[in-house]
Amino acid sequence: MNLLRQELRNYARACEELLSNRLQEWLTEDEHELILYYLNELSGKYLTPHQPSLHGRPSHIDISRRQVERRRKMYTKQLELEKGILHAVVIGEFELTAAQIDFLELLDGAHRRGATKVLIDGKQVTSSPGDFERFLYGEFAAWATVEVMRERNITLKFAYVIHDPMRDPKRFGENVAVNRGIDVKSFENMNAALEWLNET
Repeated sequence: MNLLRQELRNYARACEELLSNRLQEWLTEDEHELILYYLNELSGKYLTPHQPSLHGRPSHIDISRRQVERRRKMYTKQLELEKGILHAVVIGEFELTAAQIDFLELLDGAHRRGATKVLIDGKQVTSSPGDFERFLYGEFAAWATVEVMRERNITLKFAYVIHDPMRDPKRFGENVAVNRGIDVKSFENMNAALEWLNET
């Protein structure tokens, strides 16, 4: 079974969990927006022109993206290519949906500049994400990266420079991404990150 089919089965199981009575707490606004985002992305990508949209309703993806952009506190302040490495300076307060949009923009920036190594300077990113947010971000980053690498026949390597509490000592989100097929590692300082990125 290929990666996409397995992820689809995982998504279906997650939806079953949401529909069950085992989930004790209401979804947060961010989680709700994330579900809408993926649901409408999938319906827009895989429905044929003759198939109606979900429940006959217009897509919410543009609405969700605009809502995130309006209140987006985390963004890439600077993006430049230096010695074959795409340097991204990210600032602000971590927010899952904004972080995922930002990651897609980094992937696009790397492709347009021909970079295969990305250094994300997140020393100015604040907040303390929970395990669930770390899981979702790591899974999303892996899925998006694997798709890009497969479609464009390239390899990508990511180094994050972040501080506590953004940097998880247990590396949970990092391990989620690595286990799903991407080369990524977090560091406390820039020199160690650069050294790792430049390893052959």
